[in-house]
Amino acid sequence: MTAAEIGQVQDLVREVIATPGGCPLQKKEVALGDAKQIKSLRAVFGEVYPDPVRVVSVGPVPHTIDELVAKPDNDDWMKLSVEFCGGTHLDDAKEATHFCCVSEEGTAKGVRRVVCLTKEAALIAVMAGQDFEKRVAGAGSLADMAALDMEVSKLRKDLDETVMDYFLKDKCRQGIDKLKEKVLAAEKEKAKAKAAAAITWAEGLDVSGKFVVEDVDVEGDVKALDAAMKVVNTKAPSVPACFLSKSTAGDKVACLAVVPSGCGLDAKDWINAALEKCGGKGGGKPDRAQGAAKDASNFAAALEAAKAYPASKGL
Repeated sequence: MTAAEIGQVQDLVREVIATPGGCPLQKKEVALGDAKQIKSLRAVFGEVYPDPVRVVSVGPVPHTIDELVAKPDNDDWMKLSVEFCGGTHLDDAKEATHFCCVSEEGTAKGVRRVVCLTKEAALIAVMAGQDFEKRVAGAGSLADMAALDMEVSKLRKDLDETVMDYFLKDKCRQGIDKLKEKVLAAEKEKAKAKAAAAITWAEGLDVSGKFVVEDVDVEGDVKALDAAMKVVNTKAPSVPACFLSKSTAGDKVACLAVVPSGCGLDAKDWINAALEKCGGKGGGKPDRAQGAAKDASNFAAALEAAKAYPASKGL
């Protein structure tokens, strides 16, 4: 069942519970053959029922079991819940007080289970869903995308662990997904801005030396490093270059190196010579390699190692 269908079921059941005057439960043992003719009967396929069988029915249409058997084709019976059951039931639908579905899941191939609550437990589950909706709405007011991203992760975890109205849970999940889309859109725009800034910076960079090693202010963004590198490679295709960048938080270091053939350098060795100072490493080919580290505390040493590498190879 979809969340929308479950929402409709909840509305229908709540309407029955709230029916003025109540909906008394009807129950009586009748001949199995007669009972099976009732139009709205819900019987489990493959089950073997006794004869006579206990018929239980409830709903907003006034009726008795005798009337169901006497007029089995009456369309009004489709508004009722009619079943074979030997178990216990409420005496009136109004005794349920509250109702909500909390889960819908598969139990076997072609078999689904809907779990619902009544009375105080149902009310608590509905209130939990309403409170969670407020949390999701409140998260939408966060302007700091990093803080919002952390809140989205927490909301998702808490949502899975909270027993609540299934329909409201689905609404909350959709709301959280939209918040994540907001974060991703902001990150995409931020990445574009970083790349544009990196390109502008690279266009003004002096590349007249034997090699280029630079600290690029792009918060450890590899794509921005690549954008800057393409500019340098175009300006000076015969000059080897190595770019490093660290995040302001100090939890990320990125390194990218491009080496033209015949200059005696190995791009992979170059970035590893630098990244080992920060506990990181990289991979690639002799002409192009990239890598990362999670600790920028020795970034200055990494930058110096990157500058020392070409000299160590006689460049």
